[in-house]
Amino acid sequence: MNFHVVRSLFPLLAGAMLSHFTPTVIADEPLVFISSFAAGDKGAIHAFEGNSKSGQLRPRHQTTGVENPFFLAVSKDQKFLYSIHAKNFGGKDHEEVAAYQIEGRTGKLKLLNRQSARGTAACSLDVDAMGKSVFVANYSSGSVASLPVQADGSLGEAASFVQHTGSSVDPARQKEPHAHCIVVSPDNRFVFAADLGLDQVLSYRLDAKTSKLTPNDPPFAKSPAGAGPRHLTFHPNGKRVYVINELSNSVTVFDYDSQAGKLTEKQTISTVPPDFKGTSHCADLKITPNGRFLYGTNRGHDSIAAYRIGDDGKLTLIGIEPSLGKGPQNLAIMPGGELLLCANMPGNNVVTFRIDSQTGGLKSVGEPIAITSPSCIMVLPSQTESAFVLEPGFEMLLNGTDLTGWHYANGPEFKGQKDASDGRYSARDGHIVVNPGKGLAQMWTTREFPHDFHLKLEFRAEVNADSGIFLRKPQLQCRDYLVAGPYKDLKKYKPQDWNEIEVIVKGKVATCTCNGEELKFPNELPTTGPIGLEADRGQMEYRRIRIKELK
Repeated sequence: MNFHVVRSLFPLLAGAMLSHFTPTVIADEPLVFISSFAAGDKGAIHAFEGNSKSGQLRPRHQTTGVENPFFLAVSKDQKFLYSIHAKNFGGKDHEEVAAYQIEGRTGKLKLLNRQSARGTAACSLDVDAMGKSVFVANYSSGSVASLPVQADGSLGEAASFVQHTGSSVDPARQKEPHAHCIVVSPDNRFVFAADLGLDQVLSYRLDAKTSKLTPNDPPFAKSPAGAGPRHLTFHPNGKRVYVINELSNSVTVFDYDSQAGKLTEKQTISTVPPDFKGTSHCADLKITPNGRFLYGTNRGHDSIAAYRIGDDGKLTLIGIEPSLGKGPQNLAIMPGGELLLCANMPGNNVVTFRIDSQTGGLKSVGEPIAITSPSCIMVLPSQTESAFVLEPGFEMLLNGTDLTGWHYANGPEFKGQKDASDGRYSARDGHIVVNPGKGLAQMWTTREFPHDFHLKLEFRAEVNADSGIFLRKPQLQCRDYLVAGPYKDLKKYKPQDWNEIEVIVKGKVATCTCNGEELKFPNELPTTGPIGLEADRGQMEYRRIRIKELK
């Protein structure tokens, strides 16, 4: 079959001295911050160097003299860390939010300033995608606030303050509002707050320029009566929201309308065994980067519930694993999605679990780390990945863990698989590696893209490699520009290094650049089709494959 393909990614360096290329691996690891919720000298923010393969955490630095640090958030560019401190601000009955500069990969934190959370028992933070706003939820006072971020990363006074009102059915815990979590939507247009006291997930429109919040229409989604929504998270595909309910020991699944910022309840499932009669309260939940598994904590039952996420977003219980410590408060998943960290707050330890890539089951690895009252874990990817920030409105076509969302034509999806059936494609360290082999092998997204779109990706090629991109399958061709065709004189191409391809499709017309240098394509595109890759000869790597539909 004669496909017309985007050949601008196929550097054939005739006469090159090098005949083999092995991608350079920079030996750096994720940085892990863990807050220790304790008063006086015991209060601290610990920094560790994490190993994404072994799960080992090596101490890097300890920021001491921090009064009761509870919850942490980091700017998307990973230059600044924000922390809730359970102490009065300026003599007022308000908690404070502290801003720190992260000093490279040392783990050291430089205090920039402190600002009022505008409420009591502040318990959750998030930072918008542009790093211009920090949002805080206040549990006891039942309110939320937005704090503008200054040019140096410090915090200004609240730009918005919203006091929740109302109650729900539990006379002991729901007499009044209790905002427990605040999260920014992936497209940076909405902010959601889970209120345990109201059994509501409230929705706000965000003005990214002013940091101001305005109630959305509809202003909230109802959780089941008495559920007590505590924490929420978005699925990596941006189409669903998952809420863990503290009072009913359950997880609720919502479909998400990203245009309207609207949530529609889909499913609620228990986090504890049906025969459990004791007292337990859920705390936190996390989803693996590939979007296949969800984990939620049970404090009292002292366990982690593991679920498989179906194609429709619904959850199926895999199993319930002991947390190996009392009161599992917070979870984090290491880059690559192979390891889960669990902070057992009253148990005074952090436990690492390995995630089975096929089943989603958990198995503890190594020895627990002793930390006084660990309340929050924040993982920063390795330095090679930390510079990348997903732009608002874009979604990843590569989940960084496996080949989920890709397949061979007329073949099954490589769901949960790290390697294609014939080994020509592999998912490694967040990249797709195109491996040498006989003949052509073409791998496609399972989705088609009928709307206009903006596609971005990066590639790195060994000498004599030949690979490429398909845009809606046929109709777009650019010959191997280093040896033939009109693009052989590109000045910005970087041999054996990462290069960025950017494609904008409008109607049936596509424009493409390589490192900002224009590539003109006369070919007409069909009205719909998937994105594809081709394996011909040599080794290629692709990373950061992302797309934004221009509706």
